[in-house]
Amino acid sequence: MIGKAGGDLLIAASVAVSGILSIAFWTVTLRMVAVQSVGEVTPVYSIAISNVSVGLGGLLTAVVYFTLSDDEWAYIDVSVPRLSQAKDGLFALLAVVLGVYAVGEVSRYAGVESASHSLVDTVAESGNPEILLWLAVLAFLVVGPAEELVYRNIVQKRLYTNFSGGTAVVVSSMMFALVHFPSYLNGTGGQTLSSLATIFVVALPLGWVFLKTSNLFYPIAVHGAYNAFVYYSLYATAAG
Repeated sequence: MIGKAGGDLLIAASVAVSGILSIAFWTVTLRMVAVQSVGEVTPVYSIAISNVSVGLGGLLTAVVYFTLSDDEWAYIDVSVPRLSQAKDGLFALLAVVLGVYAVGEVSRYAGVESASHSLVDTVAESGNPEILLWLAVLAFLVVGPAEELVYRNIVQKRLYTNFSGGTAVVVSSMMFALVHFPSYLNGTGGQTLSSLATIFVVALPLGWVFLKTSNLFYPIAVHGAYNAFVYYSLYATAAG
């Protein structure tokens, strides 16, 4: 017997893995459609497919979860943001920035650079840095909402019943980092570890602000803002 806590942990881990598998399913499916339609999957098509797959993967994961569990769609915690909670969102964003900076400094001290995300490599291959500007917009409209729905509102919240809020934040953040592992296989072991550590410290404030506000709006906004900042920074560098 694994007990109620173990059962919730197993369900949360299954949802986390299902999220990445759903994205992979849609990526393969959409690439096949693209090949049949245009004959060649260019870097631009790959980027579009990647973002659409994240959105559809998050939605599919949520649909499967609510179909198989006792929870219903009302389980999703999203409401009109309140001005009184804006400081929590700003604090979370600041924590993300400081956390990423700290990991970067430790990695540089150790002589290790972070591995680049496969999506960034695809943008470089396309030779069209303007795509980064579209990715910044999609961070708010697609990627942030899809990932926060799965990893904060389902995975993290599922752990609340038998774990403390802090433990739920840490465990769900670890899962969030680990499922990103395939996206950083283009680097060395040290580079991949540095990248996953960065994702972990990004996830912690996202989990905290969801725990604090019980409103999915805030982790989505912080997630989108951070990703948009990264993309705009990459664009500024590429554009000279």
